[in-house]
Amino acid sequence: MEGQHLVLRALELTATLALPIVAANLVAGVLAGVIQAVTGWQDAALSQVPRLIIVVLVLIPLWPWMASEIVDFARVAWAPGALSATP
Repeated sequence: MEGQHLVLRALELTATLALPIVAANLVAGVLAGVIQAVTGWQDAALSQVPRLIIVVLVLIPLWPWMASEIVDFARVAWAPGALSATP
């Protein structure tokens, strides 16, 4: 795999792995904001703690998949001839 393709694959993998976590954090933040707006209770812990819990709950089932994707990429990146100039 060429160096440029390797970098593009790394960026794609980063976005793919981060998307579920960012999406869960977004949903949790919106829900916390709605709850704060409805109740009128403006507490920093009310927005941060649920977001942290949801991110951890998303990471637990996704961790094996994320780890296997990272290991697969590392195997390709560190394979002999991965950065060779020949196509």
